[in-house]
Amino acid sequence: MHIKNDSLNILVIVLFVLFLTLPFANKAVHIDDIVFLYISNQITKEPLKPYSFSLEWSTLSGLATHITDPPLISYYAALITVLFGESKFVLHISYIIFPLLAGVSMYCISKKFLKKPLFPTLFLITSATFVVMSHNFMLDIPFLALFLASLAFYIYGVDSGNYYLISLGTLFCGLAFLTKYSGLILLPILAIYSFLKKNPKSLLCLSIPVTIILAWNLYTFKLYGVPHSLQIFYYMLGSQSYFLPKSVLVRLITNFTYIGGASIFPFMLIYLFLSDKNNRFYGLIILAFALISSAILYFVSADFSYRYTVPQLILFAFFLFAGIFFIFVIAKHYFTAIIKLLKTSGINGLNKLLHVIKIRHSNDFFLFSWFIVGFLFNSTIAGGAARYSTTLVPPLMIMYFKVIKRHKLLSARKIYNFVVLTLILNLVLSIALSYADYELAGTYRDFADYADKYKTGEDKGKIWFAGHLSFQYYMEAKGYTALGLNDNSPKKGDFIVKAKIPSPRAFSPLLKERIILIETKSYKSDFPLRIHNAQARAGFYTYGGGFLPYSFSNSNLEDFEIYKVIR
Repeated sequence: MHIKNDSLNILVIVLFVLFLTLPFANKAVHIDDIVFLYISNQITKEPLKPYSFSLEWSTLSGLATHITDPPLISYYAALITVLFGESKFVLHISYIIFPLLAGVSMYCISKKFLKKPLFPTLFLITSATFVVMSHNFMLDIPFLALFLASLAFYIYGVDSGNYYLISLGTLFCGLAFLTKYSGLILLPILAIYSFLKKNPKSLLCLSIPVTIILAWNLYTFKLYGVPHSLQIFYYMLGSQSYFLPKSVLVRLITNFTYIGGASIFPFMLIYLFLSDKNNRFYGLIILAFALISSAILYFVSADFSYRYTVPQLILFAFFLFAGIFFIFVIAKHYFTAIIKLLKTSGINGLNKLLHVIKIRHSNDFFLFSWFIVGFLFNSTIAGGAARYSTTLVPPLMIMYFKVIKRHKLLSARKIYNFVVLTLILNLVLSIALSYADYELAGTYRDFADYADKYKTGEDKGKIWFAGHLSFQYYMEAKGYTALGLNDNSPKKGDFIVKAKIPSPRAFSPLLKERIILIETKSYKSDFPLRIHNAQARAGFYTYGGGFLPYSFSNSNLEDFEIYKVIR
C-alpha cells in the first residue's frame, strides 16, 4: 500500500487517536471488560487452556466455556501483563494500538474509493461509538481494527493481483474471527469484492481463515468436548425470545437509533440531505413514521421499569428519523441506476444489470453490500447495543462523502466548512459521552473501597454481593463472595450488597425473609448525560437499558443496596 505521500494525514490520524484516548487511560474496568481480563489471567497460568476456570456470570456458573467470545485479545492482554505487570493504566495504553490500526486501515480503504480519504477516517475515529469503546478492554475496537486491516490488505491485493497482500488480508480475517465470532461476516464481504473485481482465484486464499476457524474449533472440541464457536448459538437457541419477531424488531429499531445518534453528530447527519428538495418528501414520511413509533413506545413502555418521558420520546424519534433517513438517502443514491435497469424485462435486462454492477458501479455496490451484510447481521443476530454498530460506521462514512461529492449539495468551500464543523461537534459529543461513561465505570471501583467499612466494622460479617460486570470484578478483587442462584447460605451477621445496573441475581425467597435493608449508597453526578441508565432510557451497552444510545438525565449513576442478615 502506497502511503509514503500520506504521512501527514497518517500523523493527523495518530494525533486524533492519542488526543481521544490518553486522557481516559485511567478508566476503571467496565461492563464486559471483566470477562476478557479473567481469561487473560487464566492464560498467564495455563496458556493452552483459556477457559479452564470457574466463573459466575448472569444465570450461569461453572467452567468459563459458556463465555461466547474467542480469546485472541486476552492473549495479547496476558502478554502485556506478563511483561509490565497488572497495571490497568499500562494495559489501557497498550490497547491504543487498536484504534490506531483501525484509523490507518480506514484511511487506506477510503483512499480506494475517495480522492480525499482523511475526512471519512476522522469521522470514524471521532464517532461516539468508536471513541467510547476505545477506552474499554472489550473486543469491539480490536475487532474493528483487524476487520478493517483484513479489508485493506485484501482490497489492495485483489486490485493489484498481489497474492501476498491477499493472503495477509485473509490472515487478518482469521484473526478477526479469533477476536469475535462476528468475524464470519468478513468471508462474504471479501468474496463479494473478488466477484465484483472478476478475480475468482483470490477466493482460494479464503481457505486461510477457514482453516483457522476449523483448527480453533477442533482444538476446543478436544479440550472441552464442544467446538467453542457453537457457544454463541447455544446461547441464542437457549433464549426462547431471541429470534421472536418482537426481539428482531427491537434490534432493528435500535440499529437505526444507534446510527442516528452515535455515528455522526445527529443533526449534521441529515442536514445536507434535507437541503435537497428531492429528499424532503421522503423525509416527511420517515419523520411521521418516527413520531408514530415514538407514540407507540410511550404506551408500550408503561410495562417497563421506567416509562419513557416526553423528552426521551422526542430524542428517540429524532435518532430514529436520522438513522432511517440517512440510510434511505444512501440506498436511494446507490440503487437509482439499478432500479431503472430492473424495469428492463428479460435476460438482456439481467445481463445489463450485472454488467453495470460489475463494471461501472462495482465500488458503489461493494460499499453498500458491506454495509448491508453488517446491518442484517446486527439486526438478526448480534445487535442490541450501540457498540456493535462500530462495524457499520466505516462503510457509512465512505458512502456519506461519495454521495455529498456526487450530488454537489453545497459548494466546495461550504462543504469544507460543514465537515470541519461536524468534526468539532463529533469531538464534543464523543468526549462528553466518554466522560459520562468514565464516571459510571468509576462508581464500581469506588464502591468496592466503600464496602470495606462493613468488613472492618464492629460486626465484621462476611460480605456477599449480587451483580456482575465490573461490579463483580472489583468486589471479587476485594475478596468478597458472589451470591449464587437461589443461594441461602449467608449467615447471621453477614452483609449482602446489590448493585442496580449490572444484572443482579434475585434473592432466594428464604434469604429474603432473613435480611433487612440497612443502607442505600447512591452515586450522583451534575453532568447531565447518561450513557447506560434504565431511568434515563439510555442503553449504549444493551437495549435492556433503553432504546437510546445516550440521554439527558439527572438520575443517579448507580445505587447500591446494602442488606444485613439478621437471622
